[in-house]
Amino acid sequence: MKKRVSEEKQKLRSKWSGMKDRCYNVKSDRFKTYGKRGIRVCEEWLNSFETFYKWSIENGYKEGLTIERIDIDENYCPENC
Repeated sequence: MKKRVSEEKQKLRSKWSGMKDRCYNVKSDRFKTYGKRGIRVCEEWLNSFETFYKWSIENGYKEGLTIERIDIDENYCPENC
């Protein structure tokens, strides 16, 4: 069980890092379609992987899912993902 949680956390940490990278890293290949358009990550997720992780688990994260925004012109936040 502990190994499963560790693998799950590692995968979600990768998704969290990727989300931040596309929004804030001007050298990211995907910055032009995210950060350059003004897409941001809400402060509660930006500043805390644990908060993002908890939200993900409570909202049905399972292997194979991605973080998608309901409105692609809005930010990454609990209300829009």
